[in-house]
Amino acid sequence: MRLQSSLVIAARIAFAIGIAGTGALVAQDGTQQNVAEPAPLQRERLRGSLRDAGGNAIEGANIEAWYAPVAAEAVLFGIEDVVTTKTDARGRFELSLLRGAVYSIVGYWKDAEGVARQSVVTTSTGDRLVTLEPAEELTSGAEVDVVVSGDRAAYGILGQLRATVFCDGANWRRFATKPIDGDEPVRFEVPFTGDRGRVKIVVEDDRGPIHVNTMFLRKQTKVWQSRVNLPKGPKVDVHVTDKDGKAIAGAQIQCPQSVWGSSPWRTHAVTDDEGHASITTIEEFDKQWTIRVRAPGYVEAYGFRSSGQGHLCGKPCTEWAADKPIVFTLEAGEPLVGTVLDENGKGLPGIPVAMSYDVSLMVQPNSYRGLGSTAMLATTDEEGKYRFGGVGKPDSLRLMAALPPEILARLSKNSDVVPASWIELDASRAGSKSEVPTLDFSKAAIRVFSIRKPGGTPARGAAIVSLTDHSDSVKEAIERAPRADKRGRVALFVFAEPKSNPLINLFKRSSARSEFAILEGEGWKELRSSDLATEPGKEDEPIPLELEPFTERNVLVVDGDGQPLAGVTSNIGGSSWSGSGAMIDFARAANAIGLAQKSDDQGRMRLWSIDVPNMQHRISFHAQSKTNRNQVTLQLPSPGEEWTVTIAK
Repeated sequence: MRLQSSLVIAARIAFAIGIAGTGALVAQDGTQQNVAEPAPLQRERLRGSLRDAGGNAIEGANIEAWYAPVAAEAVLFGIEDVVTTKTDARGRFELSLLRGAVYSIVGYWKDAEGVARQSVVTTSTGDRLVTLEPAEELTSGAEVDVVVSGDRAAYGILGQLRATVFCDGANWRRFATKPIDGDEPVRFEVPFTGDRGRVKIVVEDDRGPIHVNTMFLRKQTKVWQSRVNLPKGPKVDVHVTDKDGKAIAGAQIQCPQSVWGSSPWRTHAVTDDEGHASITTIEEFDKQWTIRVRAPGYVEAYGFRSSGQGHLCGKPCTEWAADKPIVFTLEAGEPLVGTVLDENGKGLPGIPVAMSYDVSLMVQPNSYRGLGSTAMLATTDEEGKYRFGGVGKPDSLRLMAALPPEILARLSKNSDVVPASWIELDASRAGSKSEVPTLDFSKAAIRVFSIRKPGGTPARGAAIVSLTDHSDSVKEAIERAPRADKRGRVALFVFAEPKSNPLINLFKRSSARSEFAILEGEGWKELRSSDLATEPGKEDEPIPLELEPFTERNVLVVDGDGQPLAGVTSNIGGSSWSGSGAMIDFARAANAIGLAQKSDDQGRMRLWSIDVPNMQHRISFHAQSKTNRNQVTLQLPSPGEEWTVTIAK
């Protein structure tokens, strides 16, 4: 049975639903156990053009498109495809992109004066024309200096220290990797930068990442410095035991390079036969620090301190004697083990699976401390199994699998549609040997959704995002989510499970999790179970979804004399709301995008938002720099009102 779509979609989705009937099965029905046949990688042609601000074609510009899905933090799935070309005399170009993948695309060149220029980094798939627009405020040809200082031996550097610079956005683009031999700066030439001039610098040794720094580059400065200061004191002793007081040997003592944010966790010491270890990576023991202890067969435990307060192994603790060891008591726990099965029900090797969670929820339950999140990657073995060490609170974890292009092509070879390659597993079922997170493509089908704009026309480029307590921001989710093709169609893998309600997810749905369709500037829709239900016998037909329109507000920005002001930016300067739930979270995040706009040459801008009862926003307006104008913050008015914003000098 063939599906009626020719979709190209994104690489990332957290979506798995049950269906009535068999639908359009990806695999055999189970009566034949044929060996899976290889399928050629499916690519589509993307055509585009590049012109300058005056509309003139730019010849000989470098065009790059890259696909490299990111799990979280400094964890990449290890899947990468980079395609390059140059524009012709008419400023046109063609690229061959993998179907089912969202690429980041950019053009960069030097103008007649030899000044480095670039286009805005665009997110796209291979089924449409793309016009790259010259960047107005983004830098191009920037230089980044990476400096590492501190006692490397005390910190526990293993092997060669090195730095890698990435362009950050929907995908990570690796520019270069260089060794760091001393304290002198190591310079990187960055040919272009990502959205808002954003790059990531990852410093690592043979043990893995030490530091991840995100930098927002601006065109005013061409050389930026990323500095890593390694903690160098004092010496702290750690003692690790089980609940009976028995010493645990071989436990890993881990600390981040920086207490706050997203610094990677790394092992600095391992306990001896008596459960003791010493570390020298805590710089201010009397102020703030975080330690994680991991051991095979036990649930990981955390110790945390800030301003005299803290938690140790989930319990409040305020007394920390520097001359006594910190005692960690670990509880026995099973590892998290899951399986990925192919279309014949056999183990599928080589599938990267990422696990991530908010560190704060592990350190101090029900209290946010700003410790960021952590992630780790496992790859399925020959039996299709992946394994993670013992972790607490499985309902707070997030598991994501990404299908390599060759496997995605094989699983969708009998379909005209390429479904999303990013699939999220519900980790809340972890911890039970009978209910480990399993991805079984012998029970998989490809479902197609036909998304329409509020007026009924195809919603080309509409994204389907899934939000949980631990999901990325909506902006990042939209960047990496499945996108509707020119007919407004998008496809997803769905799974059926025997002896289950056919309209219930294969993986237990969380009350805090919900799926949304969104097309920026046009409309949105929350996907409920009623939207996902289909009539018997019509499983192969697209499920229709019509977006609800955003609320629009037209704004005129003028100066004190009533003259239009161009280039004024708006954003949410403050909010108030009551209520809770996924809809509130989605509306807040979507409004942060829709209420951040820029006035045109006539001083006009169009703001869009989701108006939820009991939610109010204050909007700030900023004139361009060096104009000596004040910032203005106003309450968002009711729809339909004339709104003129005056920014005087």
